Amino acid sequence: MPKYNQQLTVSNLPNYLGQINANSSPDTEIKFLCRSANCLMKSGHLKNTKKAIRLYTQAYDIQSDIRGSSHTRSMNILNSIVKCENIVMMLKKNSMETRRRLKLEAETRKKKEKEKKMKMKKEKKVNVNEN
Repeated sequence: MPKYNQQLTVSNLPNYLGQINANSSPDTEIKFLCRSANCLMKSGHLKNTKKAIRLYTQAYDIQSDIRGSSHTRSMNILNSIVKCENIVMMLKKNSMETRRRLKLEAETRKKKEKEKKMKMKKEKKVNVNEN
């Protein structure tokens, strides 16, 4: 019998979440939502991390309705939401720093090119004057 890849990835999350139906117990829904949110969080992309926060929030709402907002399982989901929010902040900060760095590199590259052109023009003038 062939072995199938059971690893959950971002590409097969819609099928995984499609298993949730009206007959699913709340605990099953929470399990599916948290597992898929964890997969999205680990992908490391801003868009996927924001989706993970939404899924964790859905799971927290269900969990807090069942067991209360101060239950340890609810608190664990809140902890995961905070982790995701920290990742979002870090990703935004890194993207802003990267943009700044790229902008500075482009400006310095333009300055160097201008300096080269000016040097070339001066050398041409000197060569013309010598002839």
